[in-house]
Order: sequence, then structure tokens, then C-alpha cells
Amino acid sequence: MKKQKCIANIKFSHQEVELMINALQNQIRFEMPYQDTSDWRKPYENLLKELRDIKSQMINKVEEAMVNRETESISVIQGEVCE
Repeated sequence: MKKQKCIANIKFSHQEVELMINALQNQIRFEMPYQDTSDWRKPYENLLKELRDIKSQMINKVEEAMVNRETESISVIQGEVCE
């Protein structure tokens, strides 16, 4: 039987993404007692890589919105990454 895959869309602010990145970096640096290998770090490192990609996408969306914003009215930045 094939295992089902579920993907959740969750909204985070830029600051929340930064906090998650910092927490994961600290977790990866932490030395686990009784661990001979660094295999336990792999899922954390994968998640950290994905969060860094999300952060980069958020920054790009904000920069793009600032370049394309209307000059006379206030615009709201919207998109699948940043709102």
C-alpha cells in the first residue's frame, strides 16, 4: 500500500521564519549524547534548507512588490508567499 503524502499551507511572518531558522541552527549545533553518527541531523538540515528558501522567496516577493507598487495609492503586498 502506498503511503499518502499530505501538504499543509501555513502562513508565517518574516520574523517567525527567522525565529524558526535560528532555532534549527541552534538545534543542529547541539551535541546529542550517546549519538555516534550525525544521521539525526539530516531532517533538521533539510528543514533548515527549505526555510531558507522560503525566506529568500519572501524577500524577493517584497522587493518585487516595492518595485511594482502604484505611485499614487497604497498597495497591499499579496501573493502565495507574502501577504
